[in-house]
Amino acid sequence: MIPGADICQACYRVETLALADKQCAKCESRKTNGCWYRSKVIQGGSLCRKCYNKELTKLQDKTCGACGATETTASWYNSHVKIGVSLCHRCYYRERATISTKSCVACGSDKTSGSWLKSKTVDGAYLCVNCYYKELVALSGKECSSCDSKTTSSIWYNSKEEKGKYLCAKCYSRDRKRLLREQKEQEQGKAGRKTTTTAKKK
Repeated sequence: MIPGADICQACYRVETLALADKQCAKCESRKTNGCWYRSKVIQGGSLCRKCYNKELTKLQDKTCGACGATETTASWYNSHVKIGVSLCHRCYYRERATISTKSCVACGSDKTSGSWLKSKTVDGAYLCVNCYYKELVALSGKECSSCDSKTTSSIWYNSKEEKGKYLCAKCYSRDRKRLLREQKEQEQGKAGRKTTTTAKKK
C-alpha cells in the first residue's frame, strides 16, 4: 500500500482484499477470487467465492436429472430436453453437445467432449475439443527441439535444459523422468558420502 498514490481498478481490488484481512469460514483460505461473501449458514462467517458458490448450490437442494449428483461445480441449469429437470454443470454441457446440430469440420464427428469451438482457420466452422487443440498446436509454429516434431499430443512445454526451446509432450515426459532419476541418484550419492564421512570421524 502506497499512501496518496493513484492505482488502477484491478490493483485497487487486490489492495482492498488484502486490507480486509478475512478468512474463509469453510476452507480457511485468506484469498478469494473477486470479493468476500457473507455465509447464509454460518452466522457472521465470510466465504471465499468458491465456497460461497458451493454453499448456494447446496441450499438450492437440487439433484441432477442426468447423473443424480446433489452438487455442481458452477451453478444449476434447466434442461433443454426435459422440462422442469435440473442439470449439473457437467451434464448440462453434455446435453448441449448432444442436441447440437454442429459437426467438426476436421474429423466430421457430431460429438465433442465439451463445447463446440470455432475454428481459427475456417470461417464459420466448428471443431470438437480434440481437433481444436490440434489446430492450436499447428498454428503455434513450434517445433520439438528433441525429435524435431511439429505436432504434440497435448501442449508444448518449455525445455528445462535449452532456454527458448520447446518439447512435445512425449519428449517432455521422457526428459522429466530422466531429470528426476538423475536428481534422485545425486541425492543418494550425497547421502552415501555423508555416511562415509561420519564413519571415518568415529
